[in-house]
Amino acid sequence: MEDEKTIILPDTPPFDELAVTTWFGMAVLSAQSLEEALETFVVVLRFVEWPSSLTPLPEIGLASIQVWDKKTMGRVLSDVKKFYNLDPLLDNLLMTALAKRNHLIHKFKRSNRTKWNDEKGRAELIDELQTIIRIFHNAADALFVLSNGLMQSFEIAKKSSSRRNNKIKSN
Repeated sequence: MEDEKTIILPDTPPFDELAVTTWFGMAVLSAQSLEEALETFVVVLRFVEWPSSLTPLPEIGLASIQVWDKKTMGRVLSDVKKFYNLDPLLDNLLMTALAKRNHLIHKFKRSNRTKWNDEKGRAELIDELQTIIRIFHNAADALFVLSNGLMQSFEIAKKSSSRRNNKIKSN
């Protein structure tokens, strides 16, 4: 699933500390985009699971998932898996993205301390960050595609149900 697009960062010396820091910032922003995609997916699942005609939304099932309310991305993913069977490839991609996100946020600088000291090491860091960014983008894109597909299926089912109800009423 890995995309081979080249990401070009303008006006940065190729392998200085500023370039690594800039790529790190881009990776963090990409991680946040992935988190937004996961949040959107949870919202779509809630909407599809509990039609708006039935109110209020009970605090059961998907509605019990408090997205980002003192929860980590891993906990939200774990909660989603309790109520929705993810495709194994998507599940693997999301778990890889989660591991990369956690490494990026909690261990990246510390575990790569010596690579910051020379151009070759910084080049390796930038390659690693570009790979992480691609993983985040691929995971976010997959979640948005799945969310859109669920919404389209829901809209089709809703229209079909509405047509059936209209036929029953007209008979």
